[in-house]
Amino acid sequence: FDYKLSESFSLSGGIDLRTYKGEHYREVIDLFGGNYFLDSGNQNEDNDTTRKFNNDKIGYYNDALVRWGGLFAQLKYQNGNLTTFINLTGSYSGYKRIDYFIPKTLDVGDTTFLIAYDTEINYNGSVYDRNSPGLKTNESDWKYLPGFTLKGGVNYNLNEKMNVFMNLGYLSKAQRFNNVFDYDNKLFLEIKNEHVKAIELGYSYEVSRFALNVNAYYTVWENKPTDRNTTFPDPDDPTNRLTANINNMNALHKGIEMELGFMITDNLEFQSILSLGDWKWTSKDTALIYNDNNILVGKKPFDARGLYVGDAAQFQNRESLRWEIIKGLYVSGDFTWFGKHYAEFNPIDYDPELNPWAFDSNGDPKQSWKIPNYYMVDFHAGYSWKFKKLGFQLRGSVLNALDDKYITDAQNNDTYLGMASSNFDVNSASVFMGMGRRFVVSLRMSL
Repeated sequence: FDYKLSESFSLSGGIDLRTYKGEHYREVIDLFGGNYFLDSGNQNEDNDTTRKFNNDKIGYYNDALVRWGGLFAQLKYQNGNLTTFINLTGSYSGYKRIDYFIPKTLDVGDTTFLIAYDTEINYNGSVYDRNSPGLKTNESDWKYLPGFTLKGGVNYNLNEKMNVFMNLGYLSKAQRFNNVFDYDNKLFLEIKNEHVKAIELGYSYEVSRFALNVNAYYTVWENKPTDRNTTFPDPDDPTNRLTANINNMNALHKGIEMELGFMITDNLEFQSILSLGDWKWTSKDTALIYNDNNILVGKKPFDARGLYVGDAAQFQNRESLRWEIIKGLYVSGDFTWFGKHYAEFNPIDYDPELNPWAFDSNGDPKQSWKIPNYYMVDFHAGYSWKFKKLGFQLRGSVLNALDDKYITDAQNNDTYLGMASSNFDVNSASVFMGMGRRFVVSLRMSL
């Protein structure tokens, strides 16, 4: 809703409800001349004889169910050159995980057993195995987490061409799905919300053929999760690795962003976007380690102060040119540069006592491997037209037109490598390669 309270005040708000189901699995798509593929990922099958063929699922197979509800309200004041607002939102996130490859569950009275293919349990004189009635696919309970946002801002028009603004915000954000459940459908302990405190200052200038927007931000991000779950050896069984969700990982994000647009002619437009960031971890803490029975089995200190936040390019520059040949028909090209991109890391590696190799001669933690800079060249074309009361948009793109080879993500000192090492370099990292040249065509119809 949007309600005008007076000449200067207006109130708006609404409700947002969403539901989502994500299916996650690996799949055989090409046997490369073979007859079948042997896979032991499904614990509910005889893995000694299981053969997989094209379109069969392998490795892992689970569903993520998400329910999300939100309320928002905004009060806005506008008088002359001055505009201010205050915004309040509340949210409630629900998560549920279903795993088809881990052992099934069987409820016997108040006791729940995990039954895999080879499991046989004797309980109160009865034997329970994979053929017992009542077996169910392993599902977690629903886990609901609240969150809220409080934001306020002010904008002042210096004249018809220029304005300045400032925004303040506090965000309490529910953790992402991957930071709520581990791979066995068990909840992580001490699930805490992320807390984000931010301030933004900006300036805008606009005339008929030229527009410029510049803003600077300073964000304190508390309890920020790493992009990948942290793993470490089980103190009671070094051959087994435990997964943990580490709280109290804090980061400082600050930087400058700029957008520029210039109409060279009536149908030729140039745009430039520049983002310069400086994002670093500020945490030194102790992680509490629990085993699968939720028993505290150890404490791991870590020191990640001064390390760059990984898995995101902190320097990005995009230059684009768009030419409208005739009304409705255009072609455009983009050049985007990515730099200052560091690999993600395992905080547990930065234990000053057990892993002195992770620190330099001054006692500072070593930076993760820096991913090589890369660029992308994309081309686009489109045509819009109307037929009676229908509108049509035909679009085509050539993405990564030069077929450049690049790395999008990396894990520093990855222990899952066949020849694992801890040299903070390319030989110690696992990487994810970017997609090569590809073509995209779409047709949109609107009433």
